[in-house]
Amino acid sequence: HGYGTQQYPNGDVYIGKFEKGVKSGRGSYAFYDGSDYAGEWMDGRRYGRGTMRYSDGSRYSGDWENDLKHGWGKYEFANGDIYEGLFEKDRMHGYCGIYSFAKPSYLYYVGPFKDNKIHWKDCV
Repeated sequence: HGYGTQQYPNGDVYIGKFEKGVKSGRGSYAFYDGSDYAGEWMDGRRYGRGTMRYSDGSRYSGDWENDLKHGWGKYEFANGDIYEGLFEKDRMHGYCGIYSFAKPSYLYYVGPFKDNKIHWKDCV
């Protein structure tokens, strides 16, 4: 129990709380590829609220469950597009999401998403 640092053989580093030897509570994790996560952990997995910055420049802030984006969140794509809405098991999925396209169009879509795609069928 307590606060500490753990370095992994592949170069990843975790700094934060531990419970029974596993990541639990608040902490940050730096991946060897340049990605990083700061937020909540439970039983060694991302769980609760947190922000993940990916090495390609994209970023997710929101709810996590069992190391997957799950619940309400905002994903900013490397190309400038933004999705804000529900995620289910790491995929954009839910009745009301907002997808904003980047320059030069600045168009946006509000409506359902299913399995990471706009679900036009349910649009009126």
